[in-house]
Amino acid sequence: MSCGPESNWVRAATRPEVDLASSNSRGLRVEAEGLPEAIAIFKQKDGTLLAISDACPHAGGPLSRGEVLLDVEDLGKPRGDLRLGAIVACPWHAFTYDTRSGACISNAGRSGGVASKYEVRTDEDGVVWLSASEIPAAECPVVPKITSDSIQLKLVDQALNRCEPVPNFDALPTVVSQGLAHWAAHAFIPAGVKTWVFKKGMEYGARDCWWGACKLRQNPHEGIDLAVYKGEAGDELAVKAGTEVTAPMSGTVAAVFADFLAFTVVVRHDSIRCQHRVFHTIFGHINPSEQVQSGFPDLKESDVIGRIGEQKSNSPVPPHLHLSLAWIPDELPRPLSSWDMLNDKDQSITLVPFSL
Repeated sequence: MSCGPESNWVRAATRPEVDLASSNSRGLRVEAEGLPEAIAIFKQKDGTLLAISDACPHAGGPLSRGEVLLDVEDLGKPRGDLRLGAIVACPWHAFTYDTRSGACISNAGRSGGVASKYEVRTDEDGVVWLSASEIPAAECPVVPKITSDSIQLKLVDQALNRCEPVPNFDALPTVVSQGLAHWAAHAFIPAGVKTWVFKKGMEYGARDCWWGACKLRQNPHEGIDLAVYKGEAGDELAVKAGTEVTAPMSGTVAAVFADFLAFTVVVRHDSIRCQHRVFHTIFGHINPSEQVQSGFPDLKESDVIGRIGEQKSNSPVPPHLHLSLAWIPDELPRPLSSWDMLNDKDQSITLVPFSL
């Protein structure tokens, strides 16, 4: 087999690395020079490898970190010549994809799109290679409803330890969408903000950074960044460190932990629930107010949560507010203490795609 830059093949991993990820029911995420995007490699039940884009077409969730289901044939035999690969559930919103075709095949009635496919090979030395060119999209497979439903229920059972349809966590409750819209339009008026400006890389699910050399993010963006605004004169300005951040809705401080710029404050809204999960707002890169520092207090709408932190001397990242929204289970195995936990699928935390 001829592999290497001259033949459009990129060295991606070793077979033991793929096997290790598979032993944990996960895919292997690969980012390498020469690849057009991050790619997830999945091991099939027969040992063959398949590769698709690691970014879920729905909202950019990392498919390599989703639960992989290998025993598809045990869930209801598809008819005809339909062949499915291992099935993976996106860790963000439970959209499920066939790793052979890239098609979203079980999604609780929602549209999930098609993930890009890539050819993968293993040489005699156990080195795994990926083609740098996407395989042209083929016709999406038609999966019988009984098979689709069986896959969905099996994945829900694995993720939540109970068989019930996956709720639609994408749609924000009206009280949340209205509260956030009012907050974005009015809470920052004292700082001179007329409207917020969202550049490439600031939006939910973005893969690009918007600062410095604009490299790729390690993970798809978990929320939005409020960093640039238009003032009364219509000119674009950068938000300043020390800008006051207030609560858009009443709630209770659930966690405070350090992030790479300052601190993150997590606010729990007990009155907003969906099944076994509670809605949370998450404010990153701020210095908590004295009220928040004094403990985990109840907050009223417009109470001060903190102020946007300073730019660090060794960091290219300017001052800004990061905002994420999430559905978090009533009980977690351990208290929230980092962004790694918020990104951890095993915590059953669902980040919500949104914009302002």
